[in-house]
Amino acid sequence: MPQGMVVFAGLDLALPDEEWDALGPHDPNPVTGVTRRSIETHPQFDAKLMLLRMAVARGEVQTWREGGGHDADPARGRAIANALAPADFTGKWTQIAAEDRRLKGVTAAELATPAEEAQAIALVLREALEVPERTAALVTPDRALARRVAAHLGRWNIGIDDSAGRPLSILPPGTLLLALAEAAAQRFSPLALLALLKHPLVRAGEDRLLWLDGARALDRRLRGPRPAAGLDGIAGHLEERKGTASTWWADVQPLLTPLANAFDQGPQPLASVLACLRETAQSLCGDNLWSGLAGRAAAEFLADLEAEAPAGPPRIDPRELPQLLRTLLDEVAVRPAPGGHPRLAIYGLIEARLQTADVMVLGGLNEGVWPGRPAPDPWLAPRIRMELGLPGLERRVGTAAHDFAQALGAPRAVVTRARRDAKSPALASRLWLRLQALAGGSVRAGIGAGRLDARARRSGRTSPRRPSCAVAARATASEGDFRHRGGSPQGRPLRLLRTPCSRPDAARSGRCRPQRGVARDGSPRHPRAMVEAR
Repeated sequence: MPQGMVVFAGLDLALPDEEWDALGPHDPNPVTGVTRRSIETHPQFDAKLMLLRMAVARGEVQTWREGGGHDADPARGRAIANALAPADFTGKWTQIAAEDRRLKGVTAAELATPAEEAQAIALVLREALEVPERTAALVTPDRALARRVAAHLGRWNIGIDDSAGRPLSILPPGTLLLALAEAAAQRFSPLALLALLKHPLVRAGEDRLLWLDGARALDRRLRGPRPAAGLDGIAGHLEERKGTASTWWADVQPLLTPLANAFDQGPQPLASVLACLRETAQSLCGDNLWSGLAGRAAAEFLADLEAEAPAGPPRIDPRELPQLLRTLLDEVAVRPAPGGHPRLAIYGLIEARLQTADVMVLGGLNEGVWPGRPAPDPWLAPRIRMELGLPGLERRVGTAAHDFAQALGAPRAVVTRARRDAKSPALASRLWLRLQALAGGSVRAGIGAGRLDARARRSGRTSPRRPSCAVAARATASEGDFRHRGGSPQGRPLRLLRTPCSRPDAARSGRCRPQRGVARDGSPRHPRAMVEAR
């Protein structure tokens, strides 16, 4: 290949040789014949494996000067490399000089809940727009966190593009298919049936109001003792007392009868069940179901699934169709057409490798999220996989660590995590803990999540120029500790600001009273109260 080259992103040419050699792969022990396991969780392992397959030594790799300079200073790069060192070499942390521990330009924010984490990230992205030509991006594998941040930015009329898109299972066409399959699997129980009939896509258009009137009448009649299972059971329950619900149901029941008969036939080919599901959805929603990006994605999904159905089991139980559809719909990503703010973006870990930004927010630094939990192998033990030359189960952990190190190279980096998820307390990511153990008090702690204005919560609108009552999310320490302890560079204790709307009486009344250190317009009176990472 004339004038060709192979580019290694983030290859560490300064990594000590003893650490580079410890990564593996290793030769078998000449005495015992046992091969030592490779350190696949290290961010440099994949690069070393590629060099070995190319029969190229690390010293032969040259720096590509035309590829652009480094965003972060060399001191931060050395600190990141030391923080991600193999476990056998972490003992050197006690001997590292102070200048090699500095993470200048990195802000750490540990929030209580995912909701507060999303608010803090949205405020950081919103603040970046205050500086002309400054760009900002959120990098996270947590799609729920990405959707929360996009929703918060939408309150300020700021659109943001998510490169990963949204799963089809949470979009209207996907939820309609799931609701239809779930109602048929439950033999049209009242709760599942009403969720289907009130779906926004059902009879969308001029007939929507009349349809909802009939659905509400049916809702009122189904309250109380549960009717018998099936469509006939509902019809018999309504026949006890004539009325609007009974008349309306007589027109609706024929639309659902073909699907009910298909589910009552027991195990059958998947293609026939999908065809009946598709035809029933068409009769309920019309062509509106297949319009737009999400509708076209749903149509392609069903067409591909019907075409590939013969390759699967010859017969399936229709009652298992809802879980099957949900699993498959979760894997279908619908990416909207570009049209968000040109200086803001949300990236996944893979997309962020080729992108840069002045402010890079690394969100969701919890174990199981970043890095994700390796999928267990039910057939082969880790040692057997290694002997067969197969990739280890934790290979993706090393890839996630490499993505983390790359994103920390932005001019300003903000690392966030929530102390709990939606169900239980969350464990901090091993990457977060390594930074915490190495840096100690040299990482600046962002104190901010505060709550949005109570009036914005009621109205759903915020000023497009300045987010109201968001000063608490801008409070930070100038030289704080990673664990949110420490003082100012002059040794004075740090005064933390409270959210002006954090008082219960202010939240109920919608009045925001400025607290000490906060101006009446919501701006901090002291420059140290601004979120900065210089």
